[in-house]
Amino acid sequence: MPLDKPILLVGPMGAGKTTIGQALAQTLKVSYIDNDDLIITTMRQSYPDITIPEIFARWGEDFFREQERNCLKSIITVSPFPYQVIAGGGGIVGPEPNRALIKQYTYCLYLDLPVEEQYARVKGDTNRPMLKAPDVMARIKELAQKRDPLYREVACAIIDANAPIATVVERCLSALPR
Repeated sequence: MPLDKPILLVGPMGAGKTTIGQALAQTLKVSYIDNDDLIITTMRQSYPDITIPEIFARWGEDFFREQERNCLKSIITVSPFPYQVIAGGGGIVGPEPNRALIKQYTYCLYLDLPVEEQYARVKGDTNRPMLKAPDVMARIKELAQKRDPLYREVACAIIDANAPIATVVERCLSALPR
């Protein structure tokens, strides 16, 4: 299926943006990239062993969001765009300039997931700097309350991601323009 815009998957940590993105790209027979991976690849040109938690620790969330925007912009404003399915990070919708880019240049699918399921999927993951909190469930709820309206603002469709991978991929396919 030829796409006139890349598909960007957004949603909370644990929603399956990477897993669903890879499966969706494979199903559509198009290219895929994870925006967080591109950030790491770009940053490793200057800092060979850098990780996302280290970026947060050394330079803070604002710096990370700027890198996130720069990488997203480099992917989606190139014509023809090199990647047709993109997994965005959980907080990519935070800064208004990111939301403007998303709305203008992508077909955005919001992978929605209940906070209880998010918690079950990410509770032991130490590679998520936004979950560095004494009460992980409270932090997930706080992020959900803050970000859900922003995901909805940029979404062309809201996909229930609380299902097996194949089901979520089918839901994504059904939401795409024909």
